[in-house]
Amino acid sequence: MVYDTNKPVRGARQRMAGLLRSGASGAFLHQRDTKTARTLRSEELQDYPENWKARTELWSLLLREDPSDATKNTVKAELDALYEQHRGSEEMVIALLPFFGRTEQQDRADKIRKEWIEKNPTGAIADADARRAISRDREGARRADLIEA
Repeated sequence: MVYDTNKPVRGARQRMAGLLRSGASGAFLHQRDTKTARTLRSEELQDYPENWKARTELWSLLLREDPSDATKNTVKAELDALYEQHRGSEEMVIALLPFFGRTEQQDRADKIRKEWIEKNPTGAIADADARRAISRDREGARRADLIEA
């Protein structure tokens, strides 16, 4: 890890956690360690609470390890707070959208997605929605028309 003074730089533990979770770095395989990955992400958030990418990665790990109602409620509370704080940032909203569905708030995700598509029809959320529609369509000719549109 890379350090600045006495603590790892922003994102260092996040990167290490990703490596430990995946069990590989390029062609180099190593032992998976999700417990340490979880700990590293938590430590990253203690030092850098504004690191929303580390927060969403921690949510993903927690929901995969324990998809119970208690975990979903914890993630939901943090998600709601983070969304309210950054609701005007399309970059942030697009990263948060999947977690609404994973915390049983799919209707809210759909509403937010629709609002953003109306607000910014050429933005990242609209683009992701169009790509999703293309990938779900199994009819070749219609899919080709969607790709060209």
